[in-house]
Amino acid sequence: MISTGHKTQFLIWVGGQEMVNLRIFCNDVMIDEIPIEQDDDIILTKPVEHGSGNYMYSFSMEYQDVENQHYHKDAVILWNVLVDDKPYGNFIDSLHSPDIGWMKNNLWQNDKALIFPNQPQELLLNLRGNYITLDNQTPLKHIRALNKLILHPLEDKDEYQIKKTRHVYADYTLCSLIKNENKGPTLIIKEKDLLNEEELAQIQTQRVVTTKVEYLTFVDQSLANFNMSQTLPEYYSPYIDLVQSKDPESTKTQDVREGKQEIPDQYKT
Repeated sequence: MISTGHKTQFLIWVGGQEMVNLRIFCNDVMIDEIPIEQDDDIILTKPVEHGSGNYMYSFSMEYQDVENQHYHKDAVILWNVLVDDKPYGNFIDSLHSPDIGWMKNNLWQNDKALIFPNQPQELLLNLRGNYITLDNQTPLKHIRALNKLILHPLEDKDEYQIKKTRHVYADYTLCSLIKNENKGPTLIIKEKDLLNEEELAQIQTQRVVTTKVEYLTFVDQSLANFNMSQTLPEYYSPYIDLVQSKDPESTKTQDVREGKQEIPDQYKT
């Protein structure tokens, strides 16, 4: 897709809902209709290009007309906002909210996360350059330095995509890996048995997943780990400079590492 503004998408967690149609409107114009079937897990909505402005999104879910179908009253969850492939629901401000709960406590106020059958949900997305707000009050930010989040097998396409659930049939090991690209690091969430040799060497964290919720929490944990890897060196650098100042004429540590000097006796094991 050739970008002419902000590419905007949503990640939606299906949970236990099935046999419904999810309709998405922007400024009263329907932009997509997504049929949700059995074993659908996570939806990546169709990308929409937005310039600067206000965009009223509406999400409605209606039951499909299926004979002898037992309909579920469960909601689906508007899990995250992606703007230019960056997740804006996982920002962590260590000065104000030191955990991933920032999304729950600030982003989806007033039950904004839940979409029930026959109960439309609305939210106003405000785009002003790199300044993005929700409902004119909640500022959205992405994790610094992260270029893109990819939940395999979801890709960069001009249509909606659905990731099927897997844990129902067998437990599996889920991995997070970092791929460094020209525009910056990409965080990829992918099953371990699908990784090639190059990807196996890029694994950051992994865990055995047995439920849908564990998948969601693993994604959030991986984003938090990436955030900490970017912010901790910056956080500690002024303290390190004060307590461990560099002597430009001292090369002892480097010489020991290069084998030019013996390790001092007090450090030998």
